[in-house]
Amino acid sequence: MLPQFVSAKRGNNSSQLTVISYNMRYGTAEDGVNAWEFRKPATIKMIKKHKPDILGVQEALDFQLAFILENCTNYEAVGVGRIDGKHGGEHASIMYNKRKIELLEWGNFWLSSTPDIPSIGWDAACTRTATWALLKDKKTKEKFYYVNTHLDHVGKVARKEGLKLILEKIQKINLDNFPLILTGDFNMDNMDPSIQELNEKMTDARSARRRHGRSLPAPRSRSPARCAGRAWRTGSS
Repeated sequence: MLPQFVSAKRGNNSSQLTVISYNMRYGTAEDGVNAWEFRKPATIKMIKKHKPDILGVQEALDFQLAFILENCTNYEAVGVGRIDGKHGGEHASIMYNKRKIELLEWGNFWLSSTPDIPSIGWDAACTRTATWALLKDKKTKEKFYYVNTHLDHVGKVARKEGLKLILEKIQKINLDNFPLILTGDFNMDNMDPSIQELNEKMTDARSARRRHGRSLPAPRSRSPARCAGRAWRTGSS
């Protein structure tokens, strides 16, 4: 998987944030020459080159996160393993540059009908989670929310209901109506009704950047037609 680069401006008076959504591909996969052991130097090189303010990762295992934090000391991370809410399984973690961004609060929930406990939702093949954080830009003092997730690759109902749950949770959490950035691997076609509905509620950061004449690297993923590594945001463009 290759990272997807997005720049998001949170409001009229805001500074621009550089955000990367990155499906890392879980580190125990038998991928031959593309295995994590061979990919990990490139991951560190990419982060140091692009210097994202925030990095939303998917499929990350504990040891992959630890490797990044050991080699990118400006960053800290929040998130849990999806299996047990601790260390087991893949993480949809939020990594942030602690020199620029202050963590105020964070949490997570499972994409299921029982979101407060580890659980598989609807017709999903895997346990899925979302991680949220209330952050503050140390320079502008502006507060904003960041949400990162990885929707199921098999269950159509799970993708629809999972995204619906995320939006409902955001509404309940964000009582102050702070600007918000949502990133993740959504595993849905651009024309999926759920993505279209999301576009009505939030702004697709990539499309907004194109409208303003600023290009971004073309999306690349194992399934190029799907929204893998995308960002939506609220606030002015």
